[in-house]
Amino acid sequence: MRLLLLSLLFLTGCYRAEVRRHFEELEHDFDATSLPAELRTAYAKLVDEEFFCGTTVSFTFDWSDQAPHMCLLLDTPGARDVFLALAARGTPAGRLYGLLGLRLTDRVYYEVARQALEDSVDEVLWTQIGCIIETGTLGDVIEETIESGMYADDYFNSCMQGDTRWRAALDRQAAASKR
Repeated sequence: MRLLLLSLLFLTGCYRAEVRRHFEELEHDFDATSLPAELRTAYAKLVDEEFFCGTTVSFTFDWSDQAPHMCLLLDTPGARDVFLALAARGTPAGRLYGLLGLRLTDRVYYEVARQALEDSVDEVLWTQIGCIIETGTLGDVIEETIESGMYADDYFNSCMQGDTRWRAALDRQAAASKR
């Protein structure tokens, strides 16, 4: 039994090392141009994002500009590498969107990416609730919004439980950008 446990721990460590290597490779080798147009747009929106927020903002609880793009990625099978690339290459807010996506889709990759980001002292703007904007370090915001479950629950309930309002919000954004 002890040998089995030691073997399992060794394999888990090897797997995590492989995940870390994959995370580091995507920092340099991810090619967003190979994504379908809609996913490329979502990636471009989130990778350079200035604010990290939940699905709704303002006192009227309107959909945030970022939420439909996150929902699209969360609704896409196999989007793990997109989330990894966001976590590795994004602005501080973009890295948080990547980390949040990993928490909802692949907990092993999430843990590796979280460990890589949690000690960062990079500053990020984020909305606590609705329209309250705060500034914090990546590590603090990870703890406050992702680890606590606050944003994870918000995005899970709004994007992954059959709610399709995000699709209408994405369509409105696309129509507005064509004007």
